[in-house]
Amino acid sequence: MAERYRQRLEGEVPTVVYPFRTIHKDGSVRWAEINSVLIPWEEKPAVMSYLSDITERMRVEEELRASESRYRLLVENANEAILVVQDGMLKFVNRMACELTGYSEQELRSRPFPEFIHPEDRDMVVERYQRRIKGDVSMPRYAFRLVTREDSIKWVEIAAVLIDWEGKPATLNFLTDITERKQAEQALRESEERYRTMMEQAADAVFMHDEMGRILDVNRQACNSLGYSREELLSKSIVDIDPEAIPIEKRELWGKVLAGEQATFESRQIRKDGIVIPVEVTLGSVRLPLGPAVLGIVRDITERKQLEERIGQVRSDLLYAVSHELKTPLFLMTAMMELIKSQPEEERQRQFLIQEETWTRNLARLRLLINNLVDSQRTATLGTQIYRVPTDLGIMVNQAIKDLETFAVKQRITWQLDLEPLPDVPLDVEAIERVLHNLLTNAIKFSPTSGTVQIRLHAQPDQAVLEVEDHGQGIPEVEISRLFQPFARAGGTVKAVIPGTGLGLYVSKMLVEAHGGTIALTSEEGKGTTVTVTLPLRE
Repeated sequence: MAERYRQRLEGEVPTVVYPFRTIHKDGSVRWAEINSVLIPWEEKPAVMSYLSDITERMRVEEELRASESRYRLLVENANEAILVVQDGMLKFVNRMACELTGYSEQELRSRPFPEFIHPEDRDMVVERYQRRIKGDVSMPRYAFRLVTREDSIKWVEIAAVLIDWEGKPATLNFLTDITERKQAEQALRESEERYRTMMEQAADAVFMHDEMGRILDVNRQACNSLGYSREELLSKSIVDIDPEAIPIEKRELWGKVLAGEQATFESRQIRKDGIVIPVEVTLGSVRLPLGPAVLGIVRDITERKQLEERIGQVRSDLLYAVSHELKTPLFLMTAMMELIKSQPEEERQRQFLIQEETWTRNLARLRLLINNLVDSQRTATLGTQIYRVPTDLGIMVNQAIKDLETFAVKQRITWQLDLEPLPDVPLDVEAIERVLHNLLTNAIKFSPTSGTVQIRLHAQPDQAVLEVEDHGQGIPEVEISRLFQPFARAGGTVKAVIPGTGLGLYVSKMLVEAHGGTIALTSEEGKGTTVTVTLPLRE
């Protein structure tokens, strides 16, 4: 103050208004604003000053600065993008808006806001902005797409309020990034569509019911087989159509299934017209948002029951293998995979890891069984047609081992390989691949846990020789001669409940002989079995 007084007396400082603090008589500090002019006073220069008490104004300004600081801190650290839009231009954006779009604040404020909106949503957003500017307060939150600097699409949900911005109406907009939610919703819709498609295309009836037995979902085949409409079935309990679901032991089975077990059994269902039909039921559990549920695949086995009365035990065993080992497990695993995809991420990963090895192993086995069944019928009626190409048989052996690694690891099998380099052999790759899969699968199945399977490959004059040797229980000599017949199985496999259809060696023999080769089997009980395949080195 003293320096400014001196400058004023010397005429160095023009007229200026500035604040300063005064000390009141009561000791309090007050703000004053001073306006000074130089005047003559008794023939000497003097300063005439006008003082205004601005204490209240300074207090208000200080509170305003503090409020703006708090507001700025709140806005800049908000988890939502905050935008002020006026006349289509962005007047204010916070840090989150820049992170959401990838643009700087200057870039966002230099272009009309609609340019950042996806072209398909632009008209809708502009129309709602204009309605808001005109005072329409009835609009709820809504979603639209933004285009980022990297040309990626971000889904946002917007809530807007009308405000005054520098004397003109504007909208204060709060944008929440819902891209992950939209992606999850889309994935869920696609998963549900796939699930529904599979349900409706399934040849078997499919039911889903809760732990109380209330039916939650059915497919078209379920309606057709029982004669009810979908609405009628959804109003019923599973015990209304399956009288054998009432006993305590059947309800206990539901509990085991809900705990993660899988069950297959025969039962009966009552049609709408009162006719009772025999069925085979395979149950598995799924977890829905409202809690656990039972997924049941129900096959009408009326014809199978009738056939079982007319055909022998071998044919009956085959039908059971086809129904139990092929169709039902394949559909159940695939249906449960789609349902698991609709679960929350953390639950989906856990369930997938639990089921992954089982699915991989069963799907590979089912594929081999189906191919053997198809080949056994096709070759019997049309003959075997092969298409040869020069092929490295050693590479094929290694690939077959890799293909069956899941089976081998489960059985803790050790491979011993003695593969001599051979010239390329003219082979039908798909056919010989199936032969290798059949022979190696048999060797794994019949080997003891932690056993060893030896594979030898060498050349003889004009032919390649492949030997697959296991050290399992072996096969009685009297049974060896019939093992290359369709549906023939060694007695020991049946007693040991080793799965199979008895088609692997039969199909392998047809495919090898179609190449002009031979296949033979030698075995000794208690020591193991060796299968020897020869293939011509030239056509």
